[in-house]
Amino acid sequence: MTDVLIRTTREKIEHKFADKVGKDEYCFWTMLRPPKQTLWLGSEKNIDGNKIMFTDGKNVFAEGTIIEVIPTKSSGKFNRNTEDVTKGEIRFTPLKRVNYPQPKIAPTRGFTYVGM
Repeated sequence: MTDVLIRTTREKIEHKFADKVGKDEYCFWTMLRPPKQTLWLGSEKNIDGNKIMFTDGKNVFAEGTIIEVIPTKSSGKFNRNTEDVTKGEIRFTPLKRVNYPQPKIAPTRGFTYVGM
């Protein structure tokens, strides 16, 4: 299992917590180069349980479950939700508040893989 760790501020994701997101809605984070190891293009790899974690540089303060990763290169068979597609988007369930030490040093920009 490969999880994703992103460094950001609480203010930038406050609107992505479960108590602020409507029922049956997903959240997203757009990246120049989205994670490739969370979901392989066109594969049937099971992504249930892969986490997206947000850290302030010391502690993970929010996490969700990855639903889908939209690659920067288009592929019609890849996207389950073909409407409203933004390239480079990682989609995830609404976030829950957590507080634990980050499992790996997070870069100041971008993301890192956890659990490899």
